[in-house]
Amino acid sequence: MPGLDSSRADIILAGVRIISSIVRGLGVKSFTVSETGLLWGVLVKRVKHVENVSMISYLKKHLLR
Repeated sequence: MPGLDSSRADIILAGVRIISSIVRGLGVKSFTVSETGLLWGVLVKRVKHVENVSMISYLKKHLLR
């Protein structure tokens, strides 16, 4: 599969089995997979409430001290 490291195939397969079991067990019909990561989601959530501020200026002011 493009983008996946072949040396991690055993870990990826185990992860897919775990997620599959959870999804079936909870009866989930769909879910979203992020290509970025948890930290990016936290940053986006923090910045969303700030109007008229670019992501870069917010990061410089609040996070890159």
